[in-house]
Order: sequence, then C-alpha cells, then structure tokens
Amino acid sequence: MLNDEEKKSTWGRLVDTLKLTKNPKNKVIDDFYNHPEIKYLGSSGIFGSPSSFKAVSFSKTLLNVFFGEKPLTRQLIHNHLAEIISLAQLEEQAAGKNQSPNQEMVIKKPRVLDPDTARYIQMLWTDSYGDIVKFKYQLETWFDRTMEQATEWYKRKVQVILLVLGFLMAWAFNADTIVIVDHLSNDKDAREKMVEMATAYLK
Repeated sequence: MLNDEEKKSTWGRLVDTLKLTKNPKNKVIDDFYNHPEIKYLGSSGIFGSPSSFKAVSFSKTLLNVFFGEKPLTRQLIHNHLAEIISLAQLEEQAAGKNQSPNQEMVIKKPRVLDPDTARYIQMLWTDSYGDIVKFKYQLETWFDRTMEQATEWYKRKVQVILLVLGFLMAWAFNADTIVIVDHLSNDKDAREKMVEMATAYLK
C-alpha cells in the first residue's frame, strides 16, 4: 500500500507470483514497521513483523510517520501532503530524465512516498473535506478494502504454487496419472490389491 509497483514484463509478473513475500525498499515502509504501534505487535523470534494488525493501528501509525508527533491540524496535513506531492513529482521527472534529484532537494525532502501512492493519499484527504476524523476513517477504510483484496490475491498465489508443486512432485515420483489409470483399468489384480490397501488403510 505504501509503494508503487514497478512495471514488469509477463515473465517478471509470473516470477513475482511465485514469490511468497515481498520486501520493497522504501523509507516510509521502514519507518512504519519500526513505529512502536506496529513493532511491538510482532514476535521476538524470527518473525519480527506482525502477521496482522487493525485498521486503527494503520491510520494512527501512518499519520505519525507522515506528520510527526505534532498535534494534527488541517493546515499541517494540507501543507505536508502538498510538499510530498511536489517532491514526488520532482523525483518522477528526474527519474524520467535518468537524472538524480538535486542535492538541495535530497537534504530538505521529508519522508516521500512514491508518486501514485502520494496522489492517492492526497485524494483521500480531498474526499475528507479537511476533516481529520474523516481522513482517519478514509485511511482505515482503504486498509480494510486492501486486506479483503489481499486475501483473494493470496488464494490465487497459493493455487499457482500448489499447481507447480503438484507437477514437481508428479515428476519427482514419476506419478503419471494417465499411466496409473490405464494400468488399473486393465489389470484386475492390481485394482483389487489397491482396493485391499485402501480398505486396510481406512481400518
């Protein structure tokens, strides 16, 4: 949710589908997961990041990461989002020209989102008509919608992975289903032994 997806070829998208996890490099994401609201929901073992968290934790942490610990005001949110959009556009233009952003911009820039993500969050603020409570609600609704869709993404991902694993196992164990069916259809003794084995297993 906090970084734009890179454009990939069909082959790149296929490889991406088989990846179990993603680890995008983004300072906003690092700051988000290092925030106490999120960090302490994770375990102390190898799974440091929490497996899930509530929408209210998402909105609270995101606002704190964007605007710091200052009291939230309409003007603060408006000005900061405008600055994020402006800097995101400058970085986008520099990337399009294969240039690095100038040093002054690098020194002064705040936590910057990728351009499309920044525009979307600004749109949520616009839809809130300057109401901070509504803005929090918009962020939480965005989180809930994305989590619902993520469930569908992972269902599809698991189906693809299981299909690939099935083919690999069939190849490794030489489990040719067509040959097995043909053999059992034509060999009565083998079929009866298979039934006996299945019956014994069930018992």
